[in-house]
Amino acid sequence: MKNILFISSYFPPAGGVGVQRISKFCKYLSRKGFTPYVLTPPAWSVRRDKDLSMLSELPSNLEQINPGFIDIRRLIPGEIAKYMKAWQREHFFPDNMIQWVRKAQKQVIALINIKHIDVVYITLPHFSLLEIANTIKANSDVPVILDMRDPFSFNFYVEQEQDLRYQERVRLLESKAFSVADIILNVTKNIHNEYCKLYPEWETKFHYMPNGFDDEDYPREICDINSLPNENLTLCYTGSYSSMSSILPYRDAIEKVFDKHQIRIRLNLLTPTAKKRVRKDFRTLHKHGLLNYHGLLPHKEAIAYQLQSHIMLYPCPTYFSGKIYEYLRSNRPVLCLVNKMTDSHKLIQDAGVGIFVVKDEQPDLQNALLSLHKQWHDGTLSLQANQELIGSFSCEQRSNRLIQIIDSL
Repeated sequence: MKNILFISSYFPPAGGVGVQRISKFCKYLSRKGFTPYVLTPPAWSVRRDKDLSMLSELPSNLEQINPGFIDIRRLIPGEIAKYMKAWQREHFFPDNMIQWVRKAQKQVIALINIKHIDVVYITLPHFSLLEIANTIKANSDVPVILDMRDPFSFNFYVEQEQDLRYQERVRLLESKAFSVADIILNVTKNIHNEYCKLYPEWETKFHYMPNGFDDEDYPREICDINSLPNENLTLCYTGSYSSMSSILPYRDAIEKVFDKHQIRIRLNLLTPTAKKRVRKDFRTLHKHGLLNYHGLLPHKEAIAYQLQSHIMLYPCPTYFSGKIYEYLRSNRPVLCLVNKMTDSHKLIQDAGVGIFVVKDEQPDLQNALLSLHKQWHDGTLSLQANQELIGSFSCEQRSNRLIQIIDSL
């Protein structure tokens, strides 16, 4: 029996891929003889959409510890806060969660001793949690695992930073925490390779630990795409959309195919993006009955809608989206927009489910939809999925790999 302490700024009832990474570890490690504890902010402080359904699968032996704190984000109105960014950046480095981290630092050592914690797992962002690693290693011999779901010193925002002093503070905080950590997990191969190059002296600490999917979120038998009762070819996109991950080229292509050929292709859109914006962006599709819009749904309901679709949509994001793994598990073709092949596109390609179209080539995207529509009409939609590769991303297998890493400490 081992006691593991997870430290995260997000945990159910908050929703999202980052939350599931930890909640699924808790679920499967508890089945392998671990007792999980979670140190996380109070639910009232989490500024993200909630998914109450995630609470039902947390193990019964899990204990949460929720240190309270004064949340400055709630005290400063938004209109005033935008004029205080420079002050906040200076006093709340590296992010506003440092307020909670300072409270957590005061409790974590006592918690480790009282609960007889054998290993601590800290997931980031928020990057202020790196300070907790330093506190633990200065006062305890308990092994610490850092889980880098995003890069810190070379993420988009830091690289765009003009203040060299700020960049140096980032690098100093990161390198100090890395120097004391026993294991550092990286969520993508690109992040893993970059960190190995940046810190070659700690290369043996770095491990690749991707996100994944939970087999128990899916039915035992997934309906074949050619057997769905849908009246139209149906595409599906889940998640937020923005300039960093735009799905509007798909919208434009669906509209053009309808205008030119009177072919109806429906879009299942599951997004927490504001309903007002969705109505504006997809007015024409809605007018013609080609949009099936849902806001944020409980996780398993969202998966059910994916499985009621023929094709998954993956735009050209500037980041590696965790939704990829659920797309792979759905056993559906994934229509990807690309500028250049990234880690995520390579994974989709290796999994044998990708259809790739250059992002700005609208005629090519329309032709791809026409081709898929013909295959749907003829009942010949197909894919050559690499089930062995896809299966390696299950939460259960990922948890087994984490146990192997813990046993090596």
